[in-house]
Amino acid sequence: MIIDKLESYTFNIDQLDRRAVRRQLKKLLTTVSFQTPFQFNIVKVKDCYCLRVQLPKQALPYFVSLISFHNFSIYQLVLTRDVHTITPLQQVSTHEQHYELVIDGLTDPFIKDKVIDVLSSFQSERMMYNFSRHRLKVTTTPKVMMALIRTLATRHIDIYYASLPQRTHHQSRIS
Repeated sequence: MIIDKLESYTFNIDQLDRRAVRRQLKKLLTTVSFQTPFQFNIVKVKDCYCLRVQLPKQALPYFVSLISFHNFSIYQLVLTRDVHTITPLQQVSTHEQHYELVIDGLTDPFIKDKVIDVLSSFQSERMMYNFSRHRLKVTTTPKVMMALIRTLATRHIDIYYASLPQRTHHQSRIS
């Protein structure tokens, strides 16, 4: 039996700044039993409450689906080492932004077709998207992004990352 090492993930969840929502989420996570053990705590990052979870990478899609099935809206999902990329929902503008989702099996035509079906269900919303390897790049509003993550997760599509795109280079000014 191969033991999967634990990874630490941070979830930026809508309405987590409210005590009742935090209590409801804690109650859900203490009553649920996973096949693999996991640990969780709610931490404050950049003046916003986030859910930090340690679990194997293979269990992450099931965890995202569980949270989505219980009507918690995930805005960002990142590895804890990338927690500096989290943007508090209070500071997010309502205008369109670029997002990236890492989806397992996106090169498989069946999975890609399921994702396209989900994206086509958002025709009433303004959304632009394109595919590149295992990433789905989306330009839309934060509210639509949260609904998209929830819909993808409840349709059994494995999401491993969902956030604003990470910058790979730093801008420098030459004078």
